[in-house]
Amino acid sequence: MVTWKTSDPASGTVVSYTNDGTANTGFVSEQTEPLGQSVALTDPEPPNEPQTYEQHLFFASDPEWQCSVPDAFYGGFQGRPDHCQNKVLRNLDIPLTDTFKWNTIPCESSSDPETISVCTETTRDPADKRFEASYAGDYEFKSNGVTYSVGQKCIDALAVAGKNINNLRQAFDNLERITAITNKKKVSAHSLMAIGIRESGAGDPRYMKEEGGHGRGWYQIDLGIHSNVTEAQAMDFDWATRYVSDLVSNAYAMISNYESNDQKRHKNPLLLYTFSQRLAMMYRIYNAGPVSPAMRDMLRKTDDLTVLDPGTARNNYASNLYNLEVYCTGGATVIK
Repeated sequence: MVTWKTSDPASGTVVSYTNDGTANTGFVSEQTEPLGQSVALTDPEPPNEPQTYEQHLFFASDPEWQCSVPDAFYGGFQGRPDHCQNKVLRNLDIPLTDTFKWNTIPCESSSDPETISVCTETTRDPADKRFEASYAGDYEFKSNGVTYSVGQKCIDALAVAGKNINNLRQAFDNLERITAITNKKKVSAHSLMAIGIRESGAGDPRYMKEEGGHGRGWYQIDLGIHSNVTEAQAMDFDWATRYVSDLVSNAYAMISNYESNDQKRHKNPLLLYTFSQRLAMMYRIYNAGPVSPAMRDMLRKTDDLTVLDPGTARNNYASNLYNLEVYCTGGATVIK
């Protein structure tokens, strides 16, 4: 048997040939770049990526996902969503009363679980302006034996929706039922709770049937637009939750297509939406349909999510639902 090698000086390829007396056989035995760096002859092993959708640990519309992203993604700690900052700061357990020499006074609480409890945890020297308007008060509510606390931004978002903290409590009363369904749909329960609060006050009997309109049920599914849905289905909480979960999931899926199209339009593969933009855009698509390229370009130029509101319900749906999820359903803190 005879073995010899031949090489191509232009490509740097070395081929080894053998002859067993009957035929020549050859294979590439070396590969070298023009500057002398060797090239692997076989592709590297593929990365150990999840093979199925279910193996992914997080879903983008879940507010907990926001807090699992490194600070660098947001440009530093101050760029993180407020509820993620609050979560970190609360876990530090820093005694502000000692730090700023404040005097602790008891909360003004209520024994009635149907009403809010406004607590003013501390007082301070009026001359101390370092924390002006901070810790002015938290708002508490109790659901299924758990006491939650939310801040003023949640109360403001509820007011924009025309609802109150009792509607938020009613949403949390249904948290387990919603989670049992949304976990299978890969949708955040907090998103469905926010929609329920805005649409029906989370099941307030006064809002379950839209007066003079076609909205029905916990999520006020419009039977005129969704002609495939019966009134009985819209009024059935579990059925409606599954149906709206699919609508929300489809809305979120559209955003990846938008991102890809925008990268091609602007010839910039690094053009990405922030998490806040994605979440608000999801609510806009859910309520009002596709987002035009002009509106997407406008969104990229500002941190003001209200640019997504024109054409939505009451011209504030996208930003209001974002605030309801981030500061209320996803931002409520368990305190006891």
